[in-house]
Amino acid sequence: MVTVGEFNMNYDNNSDIQVTFALTGTKIVWPKGSPPKDSPECGFDNEKCPPNSTDAESGKAMSKLLLFSFMCLAHDHLGWRAP
Repeated sequence: MVTVGEFNMNYDNNSDIQVTFALTGTKIVWPKGSPPKDSPECGFDNEKCPPNSTDAESGKAMSKLLLFSFMCLAHDHLGWRAP
């Protein structure tokens, strides 16, 4: 890891904390070529993006598949038979 800056904390008698940051002159190599964004594209709570209906549809399909699987297992395990 390369040191690219240094944090300094100074305390005074009034319980105030002053934090300073100084760069060392070393170039920062970002993984994607630029610094990360300040916030995610859809916000931290997805407040900037409309709800995605495919998520709800996927949930419904998964629930139906899970219920069907449970019924098949119960049929085989408990020996349920149709009248």
